[in-house]
Amino acid sequence: MLKRYKLKNILITGGNGFSGKNLASFFLKKKQQPLLSFNINPIDPSLKSLESVRLNLNKKIDINKSFDAIIHTSGISPNNDKKK
Repeated sequence: MLKRYKLKNILITGGNGFSGKNLASFFLKKKQQPLLSFNINPIDPSLKSLESVRLNLNKKIDINKSFDAIIHTSGISPNNDKKK
């Protein structure tokens, strides 16, 4: 029988998007604390208990932390490519 593998260190890119927020909420319910990345707007206040980091994924990333999983949900949309 296979045992479930518990991911300890998870990075979710696009932590402010629809998918990123829902994934973060899912992991919170499972008593896990993923690291959320964002680029333009700070993380939603409902997820303020989670650690977050500002990353520009168009440039080289240097994070001194290892991850069991990286879930990439970030993207560019016409509404968020320019800060108003």
